[in-house]
Amino acid sequence: MEATKQAQTALKTVSHKPISLWDMTQYQLLDLIDALDRVKHFVNSRISEIIVPKSLHPQTKHQFFSVLEPLRIECEKLPLLLSRNELKAVVAEIESDQIRSEQAALARIRGILTCVHEEISKTCFGFLPLGGDEYFSKEKLFGESVQSAFPGARRDIKDAGNCLAASLNTAAVYHLMRVAEFGLRVAAQNLQISIIGKTTPIEFATWSNVLSEIDDRLKAEKISPRSEERETKLQFYSGVVQEIRTFQYAWRDPVMHVRTRFDEPEESMNVFRHIRRFMQSLAENGIKETT
Repeated sequence: MEATKQAQTALKTVSHKPISLWDMTQYQLLDLIDALDRVKHFVNSRISEIIVPKSLHPQTKHQFFSVLEPLRIECEKLPLLLSRNELKAVVAEIESDQIRSEQAALARIRGILTCVHEEISKTCFGFLPLGGDEYFSKEKLFGESVQSAFPGARRDIKDAGNCLAASLNTAAVYHLMRVAEFGLRVAAQNLQISIIGKTTPIEFATWSNVLSEIDDRLKAEKISPRSEERETKLQFYSGVVQEIRTFQYAWRDPVMHVRTRFDEPEESMNVFRHIRRFMQSLAENGIKETT
């Protein structure tokens, strides 16, 4: 009984988040089924008693409310929002005397039963393979440093994790390439690059154009006086350019131009690990989004 209550609480409080298969088996929709059966029995018993039209007396209204309330609670819990709203509307109509006869009230309740069954049949659950919850709906998949340095990339990082969890591997690579592009553009901006080719804002430039602009800046840097700061800068940004070119030819162009799918889980996880390491390296070297 305690496990069932915990499962019910989980279903009620973690909307759009995964619950375990154990919680699903513990819950089993028993309370909803019981509430539906009670309403069906009530409707059938009332119909068999009605020979002539009967008005809704206060005691009769109370009987209707008593049998509908448990069903409303279950519809709220799941949630079956269409059925819940229909239940609320019927109760309000009975209470305000808009529905004046038992026949009319019973007809509306039969409609609610149909609504519940249809809504249940259209309510689907997804399955996450074992280990999928490690990536699903996680806010900091790339760590605290990336989360802090690149707020603009947070949604794509989270979306990539959701795709990995759901075995949507090509979609995961797509989102990871968006993250890499964000890292590239922020790295260029940290070099004070905002215009490509004197006319194109960096946000509208291609990867190749941004990389060429960074190369030009590094060539200019090489003729500056030697210093430890210069060597560190050249080494770091040369590494950024090299990694981005690898990403571009191996993953970005194939996925963006529909040349290749990445259906194998290990393929997408390999991309995930590379992009995470790349973004963490940017953050650790002081590259961050500026407002």
